[in-house]
Amino acid sequence: MRGNLFGAALCGLILLASTAAAQYAPGDTIVTDQNSTGPARLWPLWGITPQGKLYTVTTQLPLYAWSIAPAPDNRSLWVSGKGMNGYTTSTVAPDGTLTNLNVDFRNLFSCIDVDGGGNVVLGNMVFPDIVKYTGKTFTTLYTGSPLSNVQGGGIDLFTGDLVLVQSTGIYQANLTGQTRVSTVLTSIPGIRNGAGLHDDPETATLVGSWGTGLYRLALGSPGVLTTLKTGFPLGNMGALDRDPFDGQYVVPSVPNMPGASAMVFRFDAKNAALTTFYKFPIPPAMSVNPLAATVAGSRHLCAGNEARPGQAFTLMVSAPNEPGAAYIAAASFGFGPGIPLGQGRKVYLSPDALFNYSLQNTGIFSGFQGLLGPKGEAMATLQVPNIPLLSGFRFFAAAVTINQNQISVISDTLGVTIR
Repeated sequence: MRGNLFGAALCGLILLASTAAAQYAPGDTIVTDQNSTGPARLWPLWGITPQGKLYTVTTQLPLYAWSIAPAPDNRSLWVSGKGMNGYTTSTVAPDGTLTNLNVDFRNLFSCIDVDGGGNVVLGNMVFPDIVKYTGKTFTTLYTGSPLSNVQGGGIDLFTGDLVLVQSTGIYQANLTGQTRVSTVLTSIPGIRNGAGLHDDPETATLVGSWGTGLYRLALGSPGVLTTLKTGFPLGNMGALDRDPFDGQYVVPSVPNMPGASAMVFRFDAKNAALTTFYKFPIPPAMSVNPLAATVAGSRHLCAGNEARPGQAFTLMVSAPNEPGAAYIAAASFGFGPGIPLGQGRKVYLSPDALFNYSLQNTGIFSGFQGLLGPKGEAMATLQVPNIPLLSGFRFFAAAVTINQNQISVISDTLGVTIR
């Protein structure tokens, strides 16, 4: 017995030595961990390369992160949760450096996303709030019933609404103007660890992870919830994210049996195919309790400001690992089922009149084509016509990069509502 324990401890030391801190890179999966380390009660973030190699992003996070997402600059990550000293949000640089730490004993933000105006939007579990965060200040957009214990959520691409999951049901928050919350469903499978929602541009629905299953949600009144996958080998699901590099979802799983291993899956929502991306060593070699996962560097297109009639609306095209590459951005009235670009890849825009006009890169469109700068970034501008009736109008934008005469990066589609 002692030999087994010694062997497990030795394996743990070897593993920790092999997961030395490293800079995360675009395309790496970043996983939060609810297990603290050491007497100071600090929490780790783990990185997994596309080839399946584990490394440590940081072991110095002063909060256990319920949610994680790429920041609008696409060069850092936002994490949110709760710590011993009240920390609720932080930015994490590729080398693990922490900045923008927010000390707050009130909030536990269980979901985080970025809207079409470049604003960070969060759902609060401890107090039933929807909050907008600029990196400096918090603004409460909505509080109270029917929200009670927000476990997770995400922004719906088609509507731009924030969709929230909690034990009493699924709720949809319209973020345009005065925030309004409506009920989508009042009965959902049990939530045990948290919840995640992310859009599926192929079908204009949302893919969700909670309880012991993976689901597809079609919004409506009521909505339609379809089970995509449940049961073995799934454990208790954490919050998922969509990888725009291949369109699959990365899903963390907490073991629901003693002595089992935490895992990260890749999930193809088209055919409900599930593959094991990474399997953490079985405790006590390494005890990991993942709550959320995201893909670093995956926000290849983000708004720099809110779109308003008569004002310039800016977009940042970002591919940090492709400085000097050519890029093309475009806008359209719709986004599905997408435009094929070869090799099974699509850009999720519609080939309509707005799409064709934006490709001309003239008139109200500027900087929609060109070369990325030395940091792999470029700015595109849409001069919104000064027509008040445009308020409330929603359009979509996406971008691709071209490297060595081939399509390289295809951005997620960005939905923008003119305010």
